[in-house]
Amino acid sequence: MKIAVVGLGFVGTTSLLGFAHLGMDVIGVEKNDKKLTGFKKGKIPFFDKDLQEKFSKSDNLDFLSSISEIDSDIRDILVCVETPLIKSSLDLSVVKKALYEICETRKGMNIWLRSTLDDPNEINKLNKIVINSNNKLFLFPEFMREANCWKDFLNPAFTILAGNDVENTNFYNELVKHFNVHQCNYAEAITVKISSNAFHALKVTFANELQYLKYKDQIDIKKVMKIFCSDTKLNISSKYLFPGEPYSGPCLKKDTLALSSMLSEDIRESSILKQIDISNEKQIDLIIKKIENSKYSTIGFYGLEFKEGSGDIRNSYLIRLIKRINGKEIHIFDDSITNEELSKVLESKFHIEESLNDLIENTDVIFTKFSTKFDTNKELIALDSL
Repeated sequence: MKIAVVGLGFVGTTSLLGFAHLGMDVIGVEKNDKKLTGFKKGKIPFFDKDLQEKFSKSDNLDFLSSISEIDSDIRDILVCVETPLIKSSLDLSVVKKALYEICETRKGMNIWLRSTLDDPNEINKLNKIVINSNNKLFLFPEFMREANCWKDFLNPAFTILAGNDVENTNFYNELVKHFNVHQCNYAEAITVKISSNAFHALKVTFANELQYLKYKDQIDIKKVMKIFCSDTKLNISSKYLFPGEPYSGPCLKKDTLALSSMLSEDIRESSILKQIDISNEKQIDLIIKKIENSKYSTIGFYGLEFKEGSGDIRNSYLIRLIKRINGKEIHIFDDSITNEELSKVLESKFHIEESLNDLIENTDVIFTKFSTKFDTNKELIALDSL
């Protein structure tokens, strides 16, 4: 299989060498004359020992200065040009220029964007242009680290290909021979890419903030984190990483606020630790707003436990949420909590029902945090869907 790679920075050069290593004939396109001359002389334009070594041993490569010079028998082009950050958004001007040039000179091409992207709406606009020129646009985000590019290319955690009918391309069929390929749409591919790096940034900042604890002279922070990371059941796992309701319960809020309060004053106010609870409370506010704006005047809540089956309403976000709702008549039932206990925490302005049937009969809609189905024609709304 023959492919072309447009833009020979870290991502483009690694892609060029990686796919050559997998047996493809690869043409590199680089408009920068100095870089192009270096490649033709056997020198990559940046320091990377592994890539330079692989480049020196590769013989199924060719280099061009223009997209218009790409061989007519090539049907797959990887676009790896830069998308620099300007303020808080990515500049797609170089990507657009490359796509326009391909569309002006070629037809019947599969264009694979490896460049980092941040706006699905912009990509959808570009896709229309590509389709109108009788080409196809796919996303192929990269997950390679500088100084580890070669290892990351050969052994990625996952490979993502996005776009309509992507599985019917020859390039897709080549990749599935070597990698664990996930298919998704444009927006999903973009989200996985940029959220992965944002999560890495979050981890770095979280760990660094622990160095500012008031009692830091009493701990070996590396020892603490070694113990912390040994928990692969919760700490280093997929647990809690699927979106749903705000957190609540007796531990998460309490310990998060406690840890934040023990940070040095130099960093506490701007810390992500402090922001965690602020963000969580804001999410509760947004749920309240959606409920208040709903068409229903008489609403019910079923299940107030912070965790299903716990029988525990300590710091349940639902208690705080219910107390803050305005303009609705609210009815409540929970078969795991006594009405006496509910009365203590919810006061007299709420209607605490004796049975689920009473709750159903006396409300227009029921909000619940549990995946429960009732034998009723009343609407049932899961809180994690709001």
